[in-house]
Amino acid sequence: MGLRRFVGKFFSGSIRTPNKALYEPNVKEVEIEFQIALSRFMEDVEDVSIRIAEEETPIGATEELITSIQFERPTRFEGALKWTAPHAAAVAFGARPHWPPIGPVRLWAAVKLGDEDLAYPIQHSIAARGTLPNDYQRRTSRRVNERVGGLFQDAISKWARRIG
Repeated sequence: MGLRRFVGKFFSGSIRTPNKALYEPNVKEVEIEFQIALSRFMEDVEDVSIRIAEEETPIGATEELITSIQFERPTRFEGALKWTAPHAAAVAFGARPHWPPIGPVRLWAAVKLGDEDLAYPIQHSIAARGTLPNDYQRRTSRRVNERVGGLFQDAISKWARRIG
């Protein structure tokens, strides 16, 4: 959801003041304060998003998936989480039956199960049935969306207190 649409859910209309003459000279200052408040809001969103993603992302044998989490900001007020590990989509959505290379499966079996010899039955199982999805990306998105509304309200409240 773009920031304009998001902001529109929580803040619409104009700012009114009983004494317009007192307000007009401070318009530029209020705009600057608002931009600062939104920048801080986006920093908070980034911090919260990454923390939640780290909590929801499964930790594999190499921790490659969890260390691949990135928060991109295409514009000042937009952000997106992404996982850049090559196997992120296969973990998130599952995989059809395929014959996985034994090296990574052996490493996973050794680290997660304590016995790398279990890699061969696991490899055969993946070849026969594929892998089930782990909905970590959707859980992350849901939790971040639940938190962002509160962060936005906090940012607007702090901004309103600052401008008096």
